[in-house]
Amino acid sequence: MIHTLIAKIIINDDLYTQKASIRKLLDYANKVPKLTAGINCSHEVEQAENEFNFILNYYQKTPSRYIRHYVISSDVIKDPYEMLRIAYNVASFFINTNQVFIAVHTDTDHIHSHLIVNTV
Repeated sequence: MIHTLIAKIIINDDLYTQKASIRKLLDYANKVPKLTAGINCSHEVEQAENEFNFILNYYQKTPSRYIRHYVISSDVIKDPYEMLRIAYNVASFFINTNQVFIAVHTDTDHIHSHLIVNTV
């Protein structure tokens, strides 16, 4: 059986170029789920935000884009834990040097995950 996975990057230049976007996007990703994970950061929103900002301040960076936002969805995956495992594996493989907050949403007709990536 072949699973259909769709990954896309969400681009919103006005939002993601502002430091406040870190908290706004973490809150959005965490609005529905209670299935979260973190790579190089906490799986809890407030702690992840603190850790994102710590790295930003530690390296004294002012990036043109503070965060990146990816969505992974599938029309065949019905188990939120399987989606979390897939999102974690994808992020661990492709984005393993950054901080990545992962949240699985089950509030729509298809399960999907949000990957919020610190660009610093």
